[in-house]
Amino acid sequence: MARITYIEFNGREHVVDVEPGLSVMEGAKKNEIPGIDADCGGGCSCGTCHVFVDPAWTTRVGGRNSLEDATIEFAFGVAPNSLAVNSWVGTLQYVPAVAGGIFGLLGGYLTDLLGRRRVLVWSILLYAVATVFAGLATSVQELLFWRCCTFIGVCVEFVAAVAWLAELFSDPKQRERVIGYTQAFGSIGGVMVTGAYYLVVTYGPSLPELRGGHEIH
Repeated sequence: MARITYIEFNGREHVVDVEPGLSVMEGAKKNEIPGIDADCGGGCSCGTCHVFVDPAWTTRVGGRNSLEDATIEFAFGVAPNSLAVNSWVGTLQYVPAVAGGIFGLLGGYLTDLLGRRRVLVWSILLYAVATVFAGLATSVQELLFWRCCTFIGVCVEFVAAVAWLAELFSDPKQRERVIGYTQAFGSIGGVMVTGAYYLVVTYGPSLPELRGGHEIH
């Protein structure tokens, strides 16, 4: 058993025994340590995994990798011994979703103002181009911007596409089926993305390497 001392912000200490193989976060959750929410389940996107390592241990645990350097680029007060991922990973996920939701609400107005086909074509071009530039981003700021553009394009395209489909089919029952299947498969796509994310964060080290090797600290 490993003995770990957890210290709250108010200075209160919790000394607990943690089973070998568990992470520091998992040990805190299992022993109900206050302040360790771990809402992401260890996916490094809620901020509680941003830790500071004693300089004496740096040679043992290693330094930050390229992903960790990028994800803490926005953080305030980042020290040389700040390891792992902080809450800006979460920012990369929820800010684009908010941007897409806002512009998705405006999608209906834009389709009425500019026309279904025009909005549909330009929204598809937007998320296609934005996806390419997101893949080529060299900083977290660029990645955040292009992810927002991608979400905006997808959300506006979905609204315009559904509106256009509604005009293509005159038969009410056929129109309802087409729109229903379109919305259903949109939701299924979201579930598939969630499943892919779960596989990556849970079984990443055992998945095939696409380039180089897996970086594990």
